[in-house]
Amino acid sequence: MTDSFISWNMTDSQNTAATSQNTQGLCTDAEIDKLKKYRNYWWKTGNYHPKAKWEEASVKSTNLGILSSGSMSTKSRGSGKEADASYIPVVKPQVNNGGSDGSNQPWPNLVVEVAYSETEANIKNKVENYWLATGRAHDAIVIKLKPIDSATAPSCMTAWHYCTNVRTAAGALNPTMYEFGTVDRQGNLINPQLGQNVIYIQLNCLYHEVPANFVIPPLPNPIPIDLFHARFAIEHCIV
Repeated sequence: MTDSFISWNMTDSQNTAATSQNTQGLCTDAEIDKLKKYRNYWWKTGNYHPKAKWEEASVKSTNLGILSSGSMSTKSRGSGKEADASYIPVVKPQVNNGGSDGSNQPWPNLVVEVAYSETEANIKNKVENYWLATGRAHDAIVIKLKPIDSATAPSCMTAWHYCTNVRTAAGALNPTMYEFGTVDRQGNLINPQLGQNVIYIQLNCLYHEVPANFVIPPLPNPIPIDLFHARFAIEHCIV
């Protein structure tokens, strides 16, 4: 397993490089300089400037104090599973028992599961009864792609966002569903646009159970995840 850590403070040179990488498709130096100015506003304040055109960026990253553990292996009571992606604050303390390693390692706060050949029922059961069991992950994102021939990109794409704070009156998990492909679950043509299917992750969920003296970075709250970009990546086989 390869872990990657991004610390919060970012140098001006890193900042400029990231902005330059995301503006390669622009026509003029003046346009690039203008975007650098507006995108620097996000790095400095955690707020979006309406003229920053982040939707045209190929990557937007900042230093979150979050450890991305990829397909992190976990085990509990004789069973074990790996999420396709998992995220945990680096300062989240160890637990006395029942940790993600079967001992004292804390569980990730956010897990992502992607299913292609696996059924919707199986992937949702895994998330609801394993990852989001009491004392484990706080949020989960499930993406289900309808299988299609290998030469064609999937067109039916469905996502669910689970938050353990969001439940039915009876106390059951109550995920929000998004259809973000070009065909819905009934086979009808759809064409969701930018900003139409956005998952919002609350900072107090992403940084759940961090020490009281930890200062959460000045990020947008909630953090938006636009599935329009996920669809673009899937359609163009970006991995």
